[in-house]
Amino acid sequence: MTLVAAAATAALIATAAAPETITLAALTPTSGENAAALLDGKPETGWSPIGDPRAEGILFRFEKNTALNTVQVQACPGAEEMRLVPTWNGAMSGLNFIKPGKVTSFSAPEGSSNAIRSIFLRFIAPTTRGCLAEVTFWRHGQRLDVRAPRSVPGKITASSILTPKDAYHPAYLFDGRLDFGWVEGVDGPGVGESVTVAFDQPVTVNAIDLWNGYQRSTDHFKKNARAKRISFGPGAQAAALEVADKMGEQTLALPAPVTGGTFTLKVLDAIKGSVYQDLVLSELRFRDAAGPFTVATPDLAQRQAALRKSLGGTPLGEVVDRFLSASCPSEDDQRELKLRSNNTFVSYEALTISEDSNSSQVFDGVWILRTQGAPWAELELFGRRHQVESSWAPYSEETEKTTDRIAGGKIEVARVADLGPDAFWKLMKEWRGKGAKGRVDCLFQGNPEERFQQLLSSGAVVVRGTAITDVLSIPH
Repeated sequence: MTLVAAAATAALIATAAAPETITLAALTPTSGENAAALLDGKPETGWSPIGDPRAEGILFRFEKNTALNTVQVQACPGAEEMRLVPTWNGAMSGLNFIKPGKVTSFSAPEGSSNAIRSIFLRFIAPTTRGCLAEVTFWRHGQRLDVRAPRSVPGKITASSILTPKDAYHPAYLFDGRLDFGWVEGVDGPGVGESVTVAFDQPVTVNAIDLWNGYQRSTDHFKKNARAKRISFGPGAQAAALEVADKMGEQTLALPAPVTGGTFTLKVLDAIKGSVYQDLVLSELRFRDAAGPFTVATPDLAQRQAALRKSLGGTPLGEVVDRFLSASCPSEDDQRELKLRSNNTFVSYEALTISEDSNSSQVFDGVWILRTQGAPWAELELFGRRHQVESSWAPYSEETEKTTDRIAGGKIEVARVADLGPDAFWKLMKEWRGKGAKGRVDCLFQGNPEERFQQLLSSGAVVVRGTAITDVLSIPH
């Protein structure tokens, strides 16, 4: 073999062995920071959620359907044994035990490995600290070079924000989550409103990626106003761009690349929502010659720090970032709730309707503190209920019905300890005579004083309102 041929062969082998490079569209934890450390190849670094890790997790979202069949997860050294449930393209798949410092493999569901768009890893346990060191992705034995999205430091402002601002802040445009977005706050469908990004250093932009409207669900999308035409660019170089009225990402190319430090997106024309006049944009990215990049804005972290400070020493502060589950669960009805200090929440419910059918529901979104009294704190929830109903019949395939709808409303939260036994039992008797009977019936079994002490020792709370009515405890 000649030297030229040998060199060519070596180059081919090196090329074949080189892992494919894939940059994620989003790498988004439910809470906690430094999620990018999961992809840095350094087991000594890692990611942990804030507070009780149960019901917390991390989302890996790809730009497009990606072929992969295995995900390997390595726990941080010294962490407790953990249990994780992986969700592939929105469908849960099994339960995995993760031992400290060890690597555990997750296999994609049969038939889906060629079209993976998202993977969500959710903690079921432990009860104190959950920590993941590394996550790697594999395609038939070959490791993929998966990287975190690029981000550039900058600040964002908006001409207006719908009240409450913590639910609709423009920083949600760059949080990697399609369930949250910026909502303008003037009368009408938002024509003339704008968001402005000031980068720490000048950047060059040749296109933008926009998720128009409220992408949380089809219901949200249709009921709120969307952009029809926008202008984008630095000052006088701003170009008018037509926007499609559709769910999902769309790339809007600029007439020519522009360089600047401050860019403004302004709504020139809008499509009215079927119910609400407020215009929503869910996510925004910029593109240069190297591909898409987002903005690392400090707003969300600053607002989280402010909320945690305001909750310090209050009864509600003892509830936030804690995992709560039904005080009266059953084999047929499991309920969970997590209020996070980043203003997000999630509620899970699994209900067995009969031997042949069951229902599961995820209710998630943003919560806002309205009043912080004693013993009740009043919150307002803004979110979505995602419900899956499954049924089975002999000699036929399992059927599944999925629905998404806007949900929310005001709720009140109080610790059982702050209510005291008289007020607590009075309220429980009222609930028992109404629609919440099944959620509190077990509390009346046995000695009331002993039962009340059990609730106190489990940090139980009472939640009442149209969105959630339940008695929940911190499970051990």
